[in-house]
Amino acid sequence: MAHRRLGIEAEIAVCFGRDLPLRAEPYRREEILAAIASVHVAMELVDTRLNDPEKAGPLWRLADSLLNGGLVLGEAIPNWRTLVFSGLTVRVLANASCLVETLGRPPLDDLFYCLPWWIKHIGGAQTGDIVTTGAWNGVHWVDMPAKVAVEFAGVGSINARIG
Repeated sequence: MAHRRLGIEAEIAVCFGRDLPLRAEPYRREEILAAIASVHVAMELVDTRLNDPEKAGPLWRLADSLLNGGLVLGEAIPNWRTLVFSGLTVRVLANASCLVETLGRPPLDDLFYCLPWWIKHIGGAQTGDIVTTGAWNGVHWVDMPAKVAVEFAGVGSINARIG
């Protein structure tokens, strides 16, 4: 399949450094944070095999990997445990042009808010699992080929050449 357009999302991803097996009692926030080995600037590549993803139902989108075409992971953020994630300037760029710049905050105002639900829903977490925490300023479509980048000012950036 020839891809002509690709969506770019600015995200922060966590990488688990130890297992959190499924259990009846939900994991507390402190237990989850202790199990995280690293946090990274990430760029989700939004892609689909569906002809019209906007009209597709939720099960079709799930079968299409929730429109996920890939993930580009940046270097570990060294001070993630003390970093205040709210109020960061977040940019998405394509071919050296800024597509969007926002003063952002984590989805739901808490970078780690959904992790207890995710761990329960997915059946636990394993060492090496990488989980994204949600798009900071939406999806931005680019024509391919493209050189794309995501920047979290003062925190880190990631870039890739696609197509």
